[in-house]
Amino acid sequence: MSSCIAADASLSPAKPAWRAVYALALGVFGLIVAEFLPASLLTPMASSLGVSEGMAGQAVTATALVFPRCLSPRWWPRRSAATSGS
Repeated sequence: MSSCIAADASLSPAKPAWRAVYALALGVFGLIVAEFLPASLLTPMASSLGVSEGMAGQAVTATALVFPRCLSPRWWPRRSAATSGS
């Protein structure tokens, strides 16, 4: 039993993984910007495309719904993402 105690005493504490924290923070920042930027640009996008703000908003929403399906695993059929939406 004393050998177990000696082995535990020789372990040094783990160093914090600050690179992982910075990578996570950068990823969260990118996701937040990707969500809020189109919402703030809906009015200029709609006027330049000649459609209503609602139609521009639906286009942004449709893109946000289809994009994760394009990155999905192989067992999830990608063709249905563009055709059926379910």
